[in-house]
Amino acid sequence: RFVLVEPLVSRHDQPSIARFTSRIQDWKMWECALGESDGEGSMMTDSNLYGGALRERSRVSHEHEERVVVRSLDSLSGELALAGRGILKLDIQGGELDALKGGRQLITDRIDALVLEVTIDPPDARTPSYDEVHALLREMGFTLYDDVGMWRDPKTGALLEKDVLYVKQQHPLAQARRAKQVQ
Repeated sequence: RFVLVEPLVSRHDQPSIARFTSRIQDWKMWECALGESDGEGSMMTDSNLYGGALRERSRVSHEHEERVVVRSLDSLSGELALAGRGILKLDIQGGELDALKGGRQLITDRIDALVLEVTIDPPDARTPSYDEVHALLREMGFTLYDDVGMWRDPKTGALLEKDVLYVKQQHPLAQARRAKQVQ
């Protein structure tokens, strides 16, 4: 089952969304932003809706500001009555730490692997660093498993952001890798 969360989904190109979702058998789309708790927020976007972020996390000026519903992962998962194990993918423009904090119960009880974007050297205090995200995930029982993508500054080549895969420390993937390292 796929649960897709997009704060401005009703503003996106609906035929494109339909083409994408037609390939998924069991899915549900929620129009909300993710945060540490339920409420409302201001979403800052540009005209093509790329790179939008909640106002308090926005690093650049945007053309538009829209009010959006904000939900915690724990609240959303309770409403959906999620069951079983799963994978969580987050790419929410600096909001990953807030979303993780708002999903402690879901993540510790039901998530085996997480893929998330992290900022290596944040430009300001509003964006959590890789170190902050890593520390919280270690506290929640996860270990860094792999590097699955990156974004570099096109002018300097400096590493800016990475997509990383974390797995539960006791998950068979993590255990198998440790066993191979010992041999």
